[in-house]
Amino acid sequence: MHNLSWTSAVDALTKIEALAAAAQFLTANTTEKELSLELMAVVEDIARKAQEKTND
Repeated sequence: MHNLSWTSAVDALTKIEALAAAAQFLTANTTEKELSLELMAVVEDIARKAQEKTND
C-alpha cells in the first residue's frame, strides 16, 4: 500500500509541475489569464489530494 501511495504522490507532483509550468506562460490576454487561474486551481486540488494520499 505504501508504494501505491508513493507512486500516486509522485504522479501528482509530476502533473503539478506540468500544469504550473503551463500556467505561468498564460498572460498575454484576459482569456489566458483566466485559464492560468483555472490551471492553478487544478494544481492546488492535485496537491491537496496528493497530500491526503501520503497521509493514508
